[in-house]
Amino acid sequence: MLHDEISFESRGGGEPPVRRLDVVSGPGGRRRWTREAKMRIIEETLRPGVNIADVARLHGLMPQQLYGWRSAVRARDSEPALSFVPLALEDAPSPIASGSSAAILVQAGGVMIHIPASASADHIERVLVAARMTG
Repeated sequence: MLHDEISFESRGGGEPPVRRLDVVSGPGGRRRWTREAKMRIIEETLRPGVNIADVARLHGLMPQQLYGWRSAVRARDSEPALSFVPLALEDAPSPIASGSSAAILVQAGGVMIHIPASASADHIERVLVAARMTG
């Protein structure tokens, strides 16, 4: 036995002492998965007869993590996509309150949203999503 190895003695009758103890650890830290890698792994779980826990172990994942990925994809796919609809004006629009610089007025569900001409498309989308979630 090498002098730098540690010998452990077991307490019990007649068993030889443990001569070597190997510690094997998994990947350390938090791993980042690309969207493509996640989707490829999720697709593996959709094949008939595949055990999700086996797929998770094959890729070094916990089954709970893989179930979470699948749930997130299902939730995202079930949400209706945000889209724009054609605008049809029946009457002349009501005048904008003085001092307002809104270039677009959106009225839906009792809420009127004044959108300034300088607003970016990204900002408008976030406002409309927020309005839909609260309405």
